[in-house]
Amino acid sequence: EVAERNTSHSIKILHSADLGATWTDITPEHQYSFTGPPAGITVLTIGDTLLALGFVQSRSTDGGKTWSKMGYNPYMQEISSIPIAAVDETTLYTVGALGIQRTTDGGESWHLFMNGVLGTRVMDLVTFNNRLYVHTDDEVFQSPDGSVSWQSVRVGAEGVPPESVEQKLSRMGTYNGSKFVVSGNVLYFVLPVRDFLRISRLSADSNMLIPVQGIPTFAVERTKRLDFDRNDSYPETETVAISHNVFYVEYKRKLFKWRFGDPEWINTGLIDTSEAIDEGSHAGFKIAASRETVYVGKRDGRLFQSLDGGSNWRDVTPNLPLRFTRFKEIVFSGSTVYVATDEGVLVSKTGEHWRVIMDRADTRVVINQFALEGTQVYGVGDTGVYRLEPRGQWEQIASEVGDETVALAVNNGRLYNAVKERGIFHISLEEAEDNGLTHK
Repeated sequence: EVAERNTSHSIKILHSADLGATWTDITPEHQYSFTGPPAGITVLTIGDTLLALGFVQSRSTDGGKTWSKMGYNPYMQEISSIPIAAVDETTLYTVGALGIQRTTDGGESWHLFMNGVLGTRVMDLVTFNNRLYVHTDDEVFQSPDGSVSWQSVRVGAEGVPPESVEQKLSRMGTYNGSKFVVSGNVLYFVLPVRDFLRISRLSADSNMLIPVQGIPTFAVERTKRLDFDRNDSYPETETVAISHNVFYVEYKRKLFKWRFGDPEWINTGLIDTSEAIDEGSHAGFKIAASRETVYVGKRDGRLFQSLDGGSNWRDVTPNLPLRFTRFKEIVFSGSTVYVATDEGVLVSKTGEHWRVIMDRADTRVVINQFALEGTQVYGVGDTGVYRLEPRGQWEQIASEVGDETVALAVNNGRLYNAVKERGIFHISLEEAEDNGLTHK
């Protein structure tokens, strides 16, 4: 029977000495009846010791006749199934809401045992100053050695003490929708909050993301609006762009910009009232900015260009030599813009004249994500990983890419591919002819 959340429920421990013919209730009297979400326990025997482990914990050395109360394990507060591995009576390992925990005193106290462990749930990946940076739903990590080891990066103000276990638990899922953005020699971490965009920048020692002060909230519209998307009240950070200290982001189907020090976000006048072709998480504007030039791809497949930082817009869709349904991604490499669509990749220097990038067999290649290293362009699609040759053609350097790519990055001669729910894979660019990705 499953207990309803926030209702009183109890957990029983039963013992049978006759192979299940009869049962005796040996539940500790001081535990396991509480109000809140139903959390389970695991009963474990190690030698002559009987352990009942969960959010609340007990130990018995006489087969459950008497129990001694141990400390609480806050890591287990939201868990209903608790796998536990025991080395001996004092050292045990378990998996909870925040990852792997270990006790060395038989369950009296638990601590996280996750140093260097990243996991597979990677939401974004970027390279900066020869380091890899990733974020999960609730934490940011960096790797100085090409994903061999990972270190946690704090997100918060200087002088603030480290978080408690309870604070970490309450923060789970906080960074969902966050995005890394690199501009010049600064790494930013942007987080969407209702009517607000929280922006942090990496500290000089690379160990902390410090919140940028003075960011205004978006002006809340008091008039009735069309309810296009259930998340319209949050800034769409999936493709947020920055150029020369100006941020561009979609909010309530409109494109806004903000320059450091300005008192408010400015509506650029670009609005999207079309129905989304793809209602998934990548259904919003696709934005790229380089100095005063800004490109925005709308949900209906129309491409707009501004040459004055968003003050004026021009629909350049009639100039495109390719018909497509939706945009995948838009990036700048120098003054050249690359536009990935569901029918192929377009490239232009001015927005007047466009070319479709083909491979050596004169076939269009569909690219889902770009990665840049200097002027070198890489891309990943459903058919493989590609490198753009000097002659302007796609060269396939790997044929296996796994499932959905979350992000692509290049660092120190390796191409890193973050795959949804599977972790990070990499390929040596010097050995690209092997056409194989190595999981990391």
